[in-house]
Amino acid sequence: MRGVVQEQQGQMAVALAVLLPAVLVSALIIWNLARFIGACTLFDRTAKDIVLAQGVSPAGEETELSRLDAAQGALAQAFGSWKDCDVAIAQEPAQEGSALVRFRCTLTYHPWPQELVIAGVDARTPLALTHEVEIASGTWRSGVVV
Repeated sequence: MRGVVQEQQGQMAVALAVLLPAVLVSALIIWNLARFIGACTLFDRTAKDIVLAQGVSPAGEETELSRLDAAQGALAQAFGSWKDCDVAIAQEPAQEGSALVRFRCTLTYHPWPQELVIAGVDARTPLALTHEVEIASGTWRSGVVV
C-alpha cells in the first residue's frame, strides 16, 4: 500500500511541466491574433479614409507620385505607434477611358516574439500575417468643376 502512494506524489509536477508550455504557447498565439485583428480593424477604417482624402486629392501638385506619397505618409503616420506592423500602398494605373484609379493597401503584421533565444536555441518566427484592402476612386480633384 505504501508503494502506491509514493508513485503518485510527483504526478502533479509532471502534469504541470507538460501542460504549462502548451498553455503559454496557446496564450501567445491568442494574444498575437487579437493584436492582428485589432490592427486589421484600424487599418480597414484608416486606409479607406486616407486614400479617399489624400490619394484622390493631395495638397499641392496633383500627380500619381504625389497621390501615392501623400497617402503612404499619412498611413505610416497613423500606424506610427504599431512597431510590429508595416503598411504599404500601391497604385494601379487607370485604364484608358476610365477615371478610376485602384489603390491596394497592404498591412503586414509580424507576431511577437520575432526573435527569441532560449538556452542557445534560436526560435525565430518567419511568419508574417498580411491583410489587403483595395479601394477604387476617381482621379478628379474634389470641389473643382471643369
